[in-house]
Amino acid sequence: MGTKLTQALATKLAESSPPGTIIYDAEVSGLRMVVGSKSSSWKQVGRINNQSGLYVTVTIGRVHEMSLKTARTRAVEIRQQLANGIDPRRPKSVVPTVQEALNHYIAMNVGNLQPSTLADYRRSVEKPLKSILKLPMSSIDRSLCRSLHEKLSAKHGPVAANTSLRTLRMLYNDVLRTHDLPPNPISLAVRFNVEKARDWAITDAGMPGMWRELDALEDPIIRTCWMLMIFTGLRASNARQARWDALDLDIGVLTIPRTKGGRVFRCPLPRFENGGAKVGHGSGGIGLLRAV
Repeated sequence: MGTKLTQALATKLAESSPPGTIIYDAEVSGLRMVVGSKSSSWKQVGRINNQSGLYVTVTIGRVHEMSLKTARTRAVEIRQQLANGIDPRRPKSVVPTVQEALNHYIAMNVGNLQPSTLADYRRSVEKPLKSILKLPMSSIDRSLCRSLHEKLSAKHGPVAANTSLRTLRMLYNDVLRTHDLPPNPISLAVRFNVEKARDWAITDAGMPGMWRELDALEDPIIRTCWMLMIFTGLRASNARQARWDALDLDIGVLTIPRTKGGRVFRCPLPRFENGGAKVGHGSGGIGLLRAV
């Protein structure tokens, strides 16, 4: 049986009882005062109402710092958490909103991904998905994802809709790394639009005309930049940022310090002889850059 505690009695027992004494409160089930060698503490013991059925002990506070009334109030709150299947020893972390998840992902990838890539992520979320930016990620469900994708497809086109939902899917997966959420609803509910492959590449028949256009360019730097992209497949940003100190003159390899994916790429340069190009290394490998 428990003891009908009062504030005065609790203080007296905490000071006079030998260490190891446990005094049970008769008013709140599971609440007890445990006397220690240096101080006494209020503790609540109970079983978590979930599949584990674990009994847990939660320290509420020290007797000389917390009144009996406050200890009882806190004990009742803990009993309610246990009844709801919540382990009070592990407070549930706050699930970030869509905006917070985006900000965190970008902050964590500065230096890992190109600034332009991070800017694309922000652009594909903040304006198209403005209506859900303040929603916690735990509120993103299948119905919402399907509705968003359909509305964006109608308003901004199939490619833009796919891009926004793919970015949201990426953010959800990132939040899943630290929060206990349901499986990704975008992966389960959204059927992405079929995207038409790009068909504006220069064909074999168009190559002679392209060369005539390049020959007509007055600026040799612009002309050589185009040739570098054509012969190597480099992105325009990487070609424009090429520097002499990134070129290995002995083997004709240009080092790209950071690609779109954030990695270092070593690009062999083709030879350029007599107005044509052929794959090769050595001194001829820097023929494209020597044109400027």
